[in-house]
Amino acid sequence: MPYLLSEWRAHIQEVWGEYQAAKFAVLRLHEQVNADANIVAGEHGVREYLSSADTNLEGTYTIRIFAAFEAALRSYDRYHFDDPERETKAATMIDQLGALNHIRVRIPIRDGVHCVRRIRNFWAHDSDDEPNPIPINRVPDSLIAQADLAFEVACRKVIDRARQSKTEIVIWRDGQIVELSPEEATAELEANLAKRKSNIPSNTK
Repeated sequence: MPYLLSEWRAHIQEVWGEYQAAKFAVLRLHEQVNADANIVAGEHGVREYLSSADTNLEGTYTIRIFAAFEAALRSYDRYHFDDPERETKAATMIDQLGALNHIRVRIPIRDGVHCVRRIRNFWAHDSDDEPNPIPINRVPDSLIAQADLAFEVACRKVIDRARQSKTEIVIWRDGQIVELSPEEATAELEANLAKRKSNIPSNTK
C-alpha cells in the first residue's frame, strides 16, 4: 500500500494506464477476429464474450480506479480521526473532506467524485439507480484532485505535530526508514505541491 502522496497519485495513474493498455488490446483482438475468426479457434468463449469484454471494460476499471482513490481517502480519514479501525462510507468521507474550512474542495470537483462513486456502485453493487455517464478519461483527474487535498492536510498535520513535539518525522522510502526534520518535510511537501501545480493544464486550475 502506498505511503506518500506522490505514490497514491502514481498508483491511480498506473490503473488508468492499465485500462488504456487493456482497451487497446481488446480493440486490436476484436479487429483481428473480425478479419479472421480462425485465430481464436479452440479458445472456447473468447469470441462469444469479446464484445461484452469491450463493453464492460470501462466499468471494470472505474471500479479499480475508485478503489485506489477510496483507499487513499480512507487512510486520511483514519489518520484525521486518530482511529485505525474507523469505517466511514465513501460519500461521507468525500463530503467531510470537501467541507473542511481550510480546504473547501470546489463543488465541480466534489460532484465529479460523487459521479464516479455512483458509477462504481452501479457496476460493483448492482445498484438499480443508473448513474449519469462520465467519460472514463475524466475519472482519474476528478479523484486525484480530492485525494491530493486530503494528503496535503494530513502531511501538514504530521509536520505540525513533529514541530510541536520537537521530533523527527519517520517515513518509509525506497525500502528504508528515513527521518526528516519538520523543516525538511515542509520543503519536500512544498516542492511536491509546486511540481503538481506545474503539471496541471491552465484551463483546469
